[in-house]
Amino acid sequence: MSKTVNITDIARLANVSVATVSNALKGKKNVSAATRERIIKIAASNHYQPSMAAQGLRTQHTKLIGMLVHDFQNVFSSTIAEDINRELHQRGYSLVVIANNSKRLLNASLFDGLIVFNYPASKQQLETIITASKLPTVLMASDSQLPNVVNVVTDNRSSVIQLSQLYEQTDHKKVCFFTNDADSYNSNSRWQTYHDYFLNKHQYDITSDTYNAHFRSEPARELALKLLQAQKYNFFYCLNDMMAYGVYQAAEELNLTIGQDISVVGFDNTQSHLAIFQPKLTTADPNMPLWSKMISDQLIDRIENQALMSNRTEYVPNQVISGSSVHLID
Repeated sequence: MSKTVNITDIARLANVSVATVSNALKGKKNVSAATRERIIKIAASNHYQPSMAAQGLRTQHTKLIGMLVHDFQNVFSSTIAEDINRELHQRGYSLVVIANNSKRLLNASLFDGLIVFNYPASKQQLETIITASKLPTVLMASDSQLPNVVNVVTDNRSSVIQLSQLYEQTDHKKVCFFTNDADSYNSNSRWQTYHDYFLNKHQYDITSDTYNAHFRSEPARELALKLLQAQKYNFFYCLNDMMAYGVYQAAEELNLTIGQDISVVGFDNTQSHLAIFQPKLTTADPNMPLWSKMISDQLIDRIENQALMSNRTEYVPNQVISGSSVHLID
């Protein structure tokens, strides 16, 4: 459209009533998530700007929070989005998930705040997107120093140290580490803690025994098959649970028993949502309910008090979940 669109135009394009469009853009709960997202995408693609006069408001609050993600191939991403959405709904806000190829929506003036998680961009690219959006922002996997941005991240260090200590309690001493790409905050944070622990405690540099399995199960399965067939390792430290699942699959194909023939450790406690780990995986639980609450509190406080966020990093405490995937000795 070349003309300035109004709410009636959006309703016609979306094939819904004007009331439905109004409710969707205000974040009301009587519009389904799918319909709300469809309306928002239509509004954004047609450069719709909410009319303050039509809303009868002196603020530009839409009660909508955008969440910028890569995709939902990883169950962890979809689960944390559901938890955040639930928390926001309790506070009168709605979450709209924006996939990588739809980031233009951020320029549509439809959101009160922004959450970024698992987004595939360099630090510089991410900072450009955030600066252009002019939105108060919470980053879930970053140590950004941008103004008006708060980092709310899981406390990787404390859990990784506890998981590292399992090395002293097992006779499986041939250790390797499965990581993600170099620009992954969580992968880097967890790996660096493992590296420092093993170097300081055991004078062992883990670098040459580190493999990138891209935080996904299939690359981890393929890697684990090769390494197990070569009998190179018997302890797999996986920096997320999906890679641990790939090791489980490889072990099953080779008739190896997890917790006896080999040891496996994960991170993220995905097994609390997917019943795929037999035996139970030793992992770290990032405490999603608390994480979601901390994120929501930060954004809503900024939105409703109209104050700039002071840049800082807040850590979400988590805990190690003990399973039967590590061969422990008495």
